[in-house]
Amino acid sequence: MSPCDEVAPHAIADREEWIELLGANPSIEKLKACGLSGWAWRQILAGERPRIPLACFRLAEFQRRGHLADLLGKDWRDFEIHEQRLLFPGLRQPLSPLELRATWIQLQALPVLRAEKALLARDMERLESRLELAERRAAQFRSMLVLEARTGMMLCRITE
Repeated sequence: MSPCDEVAPHAIADREEWIELLGANPSIEKLKACGLSGWAWRQILAGERPRIPLACFRLAEFQRRGHLADLLGKDWRDFEIHEQRLLFPGLRQPLSPLELRATWIQLQALPVLRAEKALLARDMERLESRLELAERRAAQFRSMLVLEARTGMMLCRITE
């Protein structure tokens, strides 16, 4: 018996619970995915209770039901995995692994985009104030030009 087996808590599940989780005749791959050997499975079917780590039982429960709470504890009770997709409260449809990665990238990009938005808003205000000043100056120069043109026309009439 390894030191790991002595320290780890063990599953206290009977034959019917294991059969309910894995089926009456699970494949070798399914047993390996749950951390069970063929020898341990034969002991379970014989009605014996081999010392199987609790993690193996929880993994078998997770593979059957897809509830993350089976693996990670009660904080994850409403989170499920079905058909390679993550489903949790508040989502309309489950997330694929790619969508989950994209969500993480979007969350990281959000503060950067907010900072850029603030910088652009300040630049826009500065440029708007410059535009207003330029428009006021243009109006002033336009009125001066009109005044000078009228003055020039009056001088032309006087000198004729």
